[in-house]
Amino acid sequence: MGRRRDYPGISTEYLSLAGHIATVAGNIVVNRLGSMIRGPSALAAPMSVYLEFARTCNYSCAMCLREVMPKRDLDGYMSMETLEVVLDNLGPGTVSIGSSGWGEPLLTPNIIDMLSEISKRGYMISIITNGKLLEKFAHDLFRLKTLYHVTVSLDSLSSKKTGKHENPDVLRGMKVLSDLKGYHRRLPLLRVSGTVMKENIDELPKLVEEVARHGVKWSDCHIVNPYTKKMRASQVGPPDLGEFAKAFQKARATGEKLGVRVTCDRKSTIEMNGARTGGLCSLPFKTMFIDYKGNVRPCCHYLTKPLHNVNEVPLTKIWKSEEYIKLRSDMKCGKEVFCTNCMNGKMYLNIPIPIAAQG
Repeated sequence: MGRRRDYPGISTEYLSLAGHIATVAGNIVVNRLGSMIRGPSALAAPMSVYLEFARTCNYSCAMCLREVMPKRDLDGYMSMETLEVVLDNLGPGTVSIGSSGWGEPLLTPNIIDMLSEISKRGYMISIITNGKLLEKFAHDLFRLKTLYHVTVSLDSLSSKKTGKHENPDVLRGMKVLSDLKGYHRRLPLLRVSGTVMKENIDELPKLVEEVARHGVKWSDCHIVNPYTKKMRASQVGPPDLGEFAKAFQKARATGEKLGVRVTCDRKSTIEMNGARTGGLCSLPFKTMFIDYKGNVRPCCHYLTKPLHNVNEVPLTKIWKSEEYIKLRSDMKCGKEVFCTNCMNGKMYLNIPIPIAAQG
């Protein structure tokens, strides 16, 4: 091996990150060329890996799948040992590691140590949080050199509607992080993401106004995914698409006046425009989700049997395993597997939740 060159003034985190980005860029070029010939295919390694640092949560949200998960599966944290197994076995081509899953990552006892280890390895970090503890951890998060994205889940300005946020805590946390960035630093990006339901759809424009007051420049939303037919018909079920379209346009107009980018996810956009969602989800081809026990799935919504466990099989082998290959092949053939049901709006309605949530 050649001797590593030193670059005065440039931290090892940034040098490692530059190497990851160069590798994944090469993988994408090769993948695109192959896809033009053979159709959609997986990258040589997952570009992004999402970790469930915590299954434990400090909120009880009426629209969250935790409401119907078995109680024995509602608490737990990823260990530092499992994280190190993940980091030691990532193949070349992974550029970012994010938090995901069904818990609050900032509840993890040693979360800053875990994120610092990820940063030292040169991986870009993204975090999704409900914001309750954001003020407490804002300074520690800001010190992470490769933190590029913080998403705060905020669905309503009134906690009475969703039973969710004690909003002053959440808003103060966003303001602290925004103030730390000041005007001289662009990262981390700060985004607010809201779940749109029948009962909070009228709040979209007001939510944009409030987050703008607290220094946020990006507000995103998505239509709720109902996990039972009863929920679909309730006030925490999905709104009428026509009403959603009107509320979203008002929110976007408000955002344009205040300098806030207002977006909604791909599925919501397609549904809002009157088309069947359908399509081929790209996640099994480019990302990987690992729950707090080390179980591997294409994403956090994939609630059927996990494909493998990182404590038993190396990640590089899992990515190219028969199970992953079969899932991707079934998706390309249009077979009714969980991922195609998700894209067709049947995400949770055709599976027994208490059984599927186990793993």
